[in-house]
Amino acid sequence: METVRRTLQIVFGLVPIVAGLDKFTNILVHWDRYLAPTVAQLIPMKPSAFMDVVAAFCLARLCAVAPSRVAARDGRLRHAEAR
Repeated sequence: METVRRTLQIVFGLVPIVAGLDKFTNILVHWDRYLAPTVAQLIPMKPSAFMDVVAAFCLARLCAVAPSRVAARDGRLRHAEAR
């Protein structure tokens, strides 16, 4: 059971990183095609530039949240070991 849990933690950690980086490269998906045409007309930039901003935001959010999640997990592990 612990192997499955660890695998899911790794996958759910890597997917946002890969998706965020792919928004810059468009290797896996052409992300600007996912933008609704009405939204593309409303934003003051090209859809590809907008997706670059979205990618930067997603990666920054991931960098901000990941350390706290790791610290929380490590705290739970230390608490469990203390028992």
